[in-house]
Amino acid sequence: MDRSVLAGRVVGEAKELNDVLEHYGIKGMKWGVRRSQAQLNSAKPPASDDHTTAKAAKAKVKAGGLKSLSNDELKTYLERMDLEKRYKKSDTGPKAETQKFIKETLLQVGKQEAAKYLAKQVGKALAGRG
Repeated sequence: MDRSVLAGRVVGEAKELNDVLEHYGIKGMKWGVRRSQAQLNSAKPPASDDHTTAKAAKAKVKAGGLKSLSNDELKTYLERMDLEKRYKKSDTGPKAETQKFIKETLLQVGKQEAAKYLAKQVGKALAGRG
């Protein structure tokens, strides 16, 4: 049989384009069924009360400035923002570990290369003397 090119690939046996079924949708999703916006949003966990309160305070500040917030609202909002900032700063996940590894590796390789260069230059200097 002839070899044919199908969707950018060489296939061993000749096949018609209609014989191939490729699916790029969501696994388990029924053909022709669309999800509603409510179904799409339900995948996210609901926001906590603290987050909702902070979001409302932020909108209130944006609309009327800081003077529109009471002392308690401002205190709650600032505490929430501080906690979020501290969380982001303290997140020592894989990213921080990877950065540490890369930094240490580059430092070690740099020291090795500097030592090689120095040894080469000292060798040249000693060879020039003799």
